[in-house]
Amino acid sequence: VDKVNLATNRGDVGMMRERLTQRTLAAMGVVAPRTAYAKVTVDGVYAGIYTMTQQVDKRMLKERFGTVDHADDGNLYKCIPSVVGSNVCDLKWRGPDKNEYLVSGCPDGYEHCGLVLKTNEDDPAQNDYADLMAFIKLLNETEPQGMAAVLAQHFDVDPFLRYMAVNAALYNQDSLAYGKPNNFYLYRRPDTGRWRLLPYDFDMSYGGPNFASVVTSPLPGQPNFDNNWLPRQVMKVPALHAKFLTYVKEVATVWMAADKQAAWVAEFDWLLRKEIAADPNIDLAAWDAAVGEGDKGILAFVATRRAFLLSGK
Repeated sequence: VDKVNLATNRGDVGMMRERLTQRTLAAMGVVAPRTAYAKVTVDGVYAGIYTMTQQVDKRMLKERFGTVDHADDGNLYKCIPSVVGSNVCDLKWRGPDKNEYLVSGCPDGYEHCGLVLKTNEDDPAQNDYADLMAFIKLLNETEPQGMAAVLAQHFDVDPFLRYMAVNAALYNQDSLAYGKPNNFYLYRRPDTGRWRLLPYDFDMSYGGPNFASVVTSPLPGQPNFDNNWLPRQVMKVPALHAKFLTYVKEVATVWMAADKQAAWVAEFDWLLRKEIAADPNIDLAAWDAAVGEGDKGILAFVATRRAFLLSGK
């Protein structure tokens, strides 16, 4: 590993949402960055506890997909939203000019934003965005009756449905499931010719910091899906939408079960508690409240959200 991401868990006092969601995604067979906790020291000064997440890059592609038939050599595009509101990560067709999928107003530290190529950038045979634009055009212009066949040929649909189900069940409001064209990569595998969505950044999952107001929010549907053409077109296929609902039920029944979630929380509690007590940036009482079974805790959210999802409302 030559690069890591250190997250402050700004929106998650309990510091568990990222890791809990990644674990649920893994249990559902979804490829997502690995996570770990890190004690960080800078120039001899202790900076506290961070969540360390795997970089989505060539190394991760090789690790997850292997090298047979050049499975790790494809084009990887990262959605980097503009901070001025012009978001081309919605995968709407904007014509055959790749510059239409790159925008200004980037966050600090980014030279480009929009749909940004992160591999093969210097290869003129692959860096013209032709593959991405062809896929976006198919998503936008295929008639409803032909969408299922097009998706089966060009997109890894089943992992996407599983990703959507996890984010919907856990109410990750900063995801495609709830209308945010954000926090994803698109990768075209040379060995299969199909696109794969690779998600990241789950600290707003489990309802986010204001979960009490969303714990009984319904599953996403229109107009949430209208904000991105990928879920919009996938969910318009009745059989795929039905499969999505089946996966939501699986997440709620199996992976949101009280004993399963409590075991995961206890594991992370064991890793974190003594470190949190020594962390100059975190209040131990607030952390306790954020992870426990009280009305502000992750386990309280899980119990109420699971009951709502399985109620059929």
